[in-house]
Amino acid sequence: WPQCAGGGVRTVRQTTVRQTMRDFFVGLLVYPFMLLVGLLEALLGFLLVLAPLCVHLATKGAPRSYDGWFSVFSSVPCGRRAFSSLIGVIAPYTASIGATLQEVSASSVTASMPDRPWLRNPFSSVHAIALANLGELTTGIAVLSALQGLKSVRGIPVAVNTSYEKKARGTVTCTCSMASVLEALRDVQEPCRKPIEGVLTNAKGERVAVCSVVWAFSLKQKGENAAAT
Repeated sequence: WPQCAGGGVRTVRQTTVRQTMRDFFVGLLVYPFMLLVGLLEALLGFLLVLAPLCVHLATKGAPRSYDGWFSVFSSVPCGRRAFSSLIGVIAPYTASIGATLQEVSASSVTASMPDRPWLRNPFSSVHAIALANLGELTTGIAVLSALQGLKSVRGIPVAVNTSYEKKARGTVTCTCSMASVLEALRDVQEPCRKPIEGVLTNAKGERVAVCSVVWAFSLKQKGENAAAT
């Protein structure tokens, strides 16, 4: 803005104000409808997953991992939305961005976030904190899924850093791979810290941000191992 002429500054400010007010009023009108749609999708997913879940419980028992539960839920329409709503119950603030987990495994996680008026900044792009929230969600589920296969290791996030490379518009997808970190964690003997990265891309596959969450890992005490098993 300071580089613009006086009239240019006023024009940019006026445009920004109009965009902000437009997003505000559109969000005010659309939010209740979108909330209802999301709730109905989750409810439909829960209803449809009952049959395959009962079959799984009867034949294989209850899933013991996030990816096991996700595999059952994702086998039916709206199942991913239902599974993601469970994460939202556990972490209500995370639910505020309306993200949906698309893939969950012990080595990688993918989640997507729709572009909604209430998630935008004054420049009509997705807000920086919404992007960081998506990155924290994706990396967090990835680490927790990996730790379920490492019974002797525990971890907790201690720092978050998000770098922004491009304005984010439209659906944003975040992918976190734990393959290389998993190998290192299997040999953990002393407390250590490792950065876990989630790469955020737009619908064109262009990188818009990278969220790096530093996790502190250590070996569980004997009592914790017994409780885990």
